[in-house]
Amino acid sequence: MALSQMEPKNEIVKSAGLAKPVESTEKLAAYFNEYVKLCQEIVKPEDKQKIIVRVDGKEQEKYFTKKSGWRKLATAYCISTREGRREQRVDREDGSFVIESHVIAYSPVTNREVEGIGKCDSKELPGGDKKLEHDVSAKAYTRASNRAISDFIGSGESSAEEMEPEESDKISSAKKVGSKTAEEPQKSEDAFSAEYYLDRLNWFTREGTKNRAWKAGDSWGWANVTLFNGEGIAEYAAAIVHAIEDSGKDSVEVGVEEISYDKPRGRLTRKKVGASIPTL
Repeated sequence: MALSQMEPKNEIVKSAGLAKPVESTEKLAAYFNEYVKLCQEIVKPEDKQKIIVRVDGKEQEKYFTKKSGWRKLATAYCISTREGRREQRVDREDGSFVIESHVIAYSPVTNREVEGIGKCDSKELPGGDKKLEHDVSAKAYTRASNRAISDFIGSGESSAEEMEPEESDKISSAKKVGSKTAEEPQKSEDAFSAEYYLDRLNWFTREGTKNRAWKAGDSWGWANVTLFNGEGIAEYAAAIVHAIEDSGKDSVEVGVEEISYDKPRGRLTRKKVGASIPTL
């Protein structure tokens, strides 16, 4: 018997024509309709981040799903994540650096794996923090994880953490990106850092008997900061809570506002100095 007849052959079978969907049009349409319905039911307002973006040269307000929302969707679709390739870091001469993270989203239900890649620049976060390297690494991982989950589900959405400013024209608000302009009065680093974190939380207020999104100029508002699993608080809220606790007071002043932490309810509140907050 010839050697070629004894050894197994690994042949690639080629087929003419176009690639075909794995399911019928009706089933695929139902799948994505179910995804939209699921998002409406479990991704709550506090899982969204309002960000100003440029579309055709015009500023528009859009809402993007935050990490908490993507974790809910991952749980619903039985998706887990794990670190992919080793984290990579690129240092610059000025001391700043960029970290790139790779995360794999996978599910035992489908045996599929999807890789997400996320980067974070140390220039995006307030400097001088001893935890800066950890925070940059965590941000890169979060972006990669959100992207992997989004791509696995097939939504193609960008997450709120991805849309946060790097050095991009996507975010046009100077206050949003945390950069001082010539027209703005100089602020202390502590106040500036606090505003940076405050702008990254979803704030609400009440008008009559209905809740609505808080906007600049409102006399008071609140942001739910407890994580979905009830353990700990949201990433950006942690820095504010620590500042309040370190002050030894019930609140800290940021500009013309007082910020306090309502631990039993798991929320931060903000109000203009001297104003009162109605009973919620």
